[in-house]
Amino acid sequence: MINAFWVALQEFGIRPDRILVLAHARHKPTVSRVLPSLKIVAKGFGVNVEPELQVVPEEDLEQALAKIAQVFKDARGQGEVVLDITPARKNLASVAMRAAQTEGVSKILYLHLKRMEAGDMPYPLIAMTLHQSCDLGTLRP
Repeated sequence: MINAFWVALQEFGIRPDRILVLAHARHKPTVSRVLPSLKIVAKGFGVNVEPELQVVPEEDLEQALAKIAQVFKDARGQGEVVLDITPARKNLASVAMRAAQTEGVSKILYLHLKRMEAGDMPYPLIAMTLHQSCDLGTLRP
């Protein structure tokens, strides 16, 4: 999650005025421990924002879709909405991408690690050959 956020700031020039992390309830303790690190990385890029955590239903995909779509609707009125699916589990990422599609969120970021051990390194130390950052919203066949 931290590396993906670093990429959003460094490679895509994102400067958020709000950081909202979506997670399932069972992941809340782990994700909560990461939020302070996101704040530290953000400060390194001149962004002073307190990351927030919002729980998304895990068992009911329709409820999850409705919740995430509402999050996007609410945020859209405040500026550009960016979705990063890198740290998400498949069911959350899939539903979030669908919600992004229906709510007009066009910037969908993903940090593809070509070797899993690269995920244990801070982003600036990952060799360029071991990762690819992309905006899935701009990919075309």
